[in-house]
Amino acid sequence: VSKIFAVRIKKGIVLIYVAATLVLIATAMSKMALYIDSYGLTPRRVYSSWWMIILAIIFVIAGVKQFADRLQAVAVSVFVVVVMLGVLFLSNMDGRIAHYNVEKYLEGKFKSLDVTVVEDMGDAAVPELTYLLQCLEEDGVSEEEEQICTMTRSVLEKKADYYTARPKKIRAYTVPYLKALKALEEVGEDGAEIVQIQLFMLEDEDYLESIYNMIQTEQINAEFAVAMTGDNFA
Repeated sequence: VSKIFAVRIKKGIVLIYVAATLVLIATAMSKMALYIDSYGLTPRRVYSSWWMIILAIIFVIAGVKQFADRLQAVAVSVFVVVVMLGVLFLSNMDGRIAHYNVEKYLEGKFKSLDVTVVEDMGDAAVPELTYLLQCLEEDGVSEEEEQICTMTRSVLEKKADYYTARPKKIRAYTVPYLKALKALEEVGEDGAEIVQIQLFMLEDEDYLESIYNMIQTEQINAEFAVAMTGDNFA
């Protein structure tokens, strides 16, 4: 009887610990949701939320284990982590973050948009930035929106410069990269002219060779090498 009582006490303590932890996780997730709803997504917010979801599932498994002794809690927990990692890696998270922030801004949910945060999403951000620019220019822009348009155009021009210097290797042609090139070609007449110039540069072997040599011999970054080469070829 004493052993049964001790087991029940142990299970009760575990369940209380699980319940308290789940309450804390729920509180943290609710605050994170409010923060995201007000300021948008960033990789850190996504990864923090992803980790809290995993912790919540693992603690639920620990709670269920108290009633189902045959449950392989460790194996199930490992399976959950593997599945969640697969979801994270295969869901184009950078593109989703950029899409969410742009859509919420256009819907009026955000008072402003930090274009640099979207820019940090890499190639996946380019289609969203071109979409943002097109929507703002079609609807007419306020003074604040004009600043966002200016920043967006600057980012897209930098992206085009970067693609000019990007090594033309097979592994460079990823799906986000190809989508980014397609999106840049559709930014409108002014943007298309800028992008077309950049794409023509990709065909100029002397121009590209000069950039690559400058990067290798002078140990400078690609952006500076493009700028120096552009001045030399001007």
